[in-house]
Amino acid sequence: MKGKKKIDWWKFFGILLFLAGIGSFLYFIELMLILGPTTQFNYFWLIVSICFAGLGILFCFAKGGLSRLPKWLLFLMEGIVAVGCAIFIIVESIIILWGSQTAGKADYVIVLGAKVNGTNPSLSLKARLDTAVEYLLKYPESKVIVSGGKGPDEGISEAECMYRYLIEKGIAPERIVMEDQSTSTKENLEFSGEFLDRKKDSVVLITNDFHVFRSVRIARKLGYTTVSGQAAPSLWYLVPTNYAREFLAVVKDFLFGNI
Repeated sequence: MKGKKKIDWWKFFGILLFLAGIGSFLYFIELMLILGPTTQFNYFWLIVSICFAGLGILFCFAKGGLSRLPKWLLFLMEGIVAVGCAIFIIVESIIILWGSQTAGKADYVIVLGAKVNGTNPSLSLKARLDTAVEYLLKYPESKVIVSGGKGPDEGISEAECMYRYLIEKGIAPERIVMEDQSTSTKENLEFSGEFLDRKKDSVVLITNDFHVFRSVRIARKLGYTTVSGQAAPSLWYLVPTNYAREFLAVVKDFLFGNI
């Protein structure tokens, strides 16, 4: 009776990595067609595709050489990969869970800025603003702070764009406070905090689902006592890039002590 055929795990993982490389490259092409070559994070997927495909080929055709490496080195490599995968899964799970938050009534709403195309909100910013309009109509006593400065490729500040949009949607001007100097999430919350009492006022942060966890954690680090998130939806075709970029941002803010 013949024994069972042994699975070649090196080749198996090599094929998976090579397929992941092809998928990443196709996603890169899709983003280039939709967003254009000026969106810098698109090229992250090109780099990922090259790395995955390269590792896949290495595992498939250089497995003999890899298997001859010292056992301690193989164990170290496997340990690094396992820990990295575990960290990625844990962080992404937290981001996803927090992205389903909904909030109740609060004294203030802070709408975090996103890209402005000329003088119009990008689709991500529009999603945040539509969520803010819905919230503000539901809770007419809440005030709103629109937070975001002007980037070099933006016609007006993100705060000004948001102010105009909310006015058009019927939100009274006296309910809106503009913060137009910030250039990052931390600055959004730091500068917006000057318009309210961080310890006494309840605050709801409105941002896209992938961004809720980091925003709330930064706010708490900056002294916001009662703060929660209200998630706006993300564009389906940007889900991989948004969550990959947010993972890197969470790791960076953790290392810098921002969360």
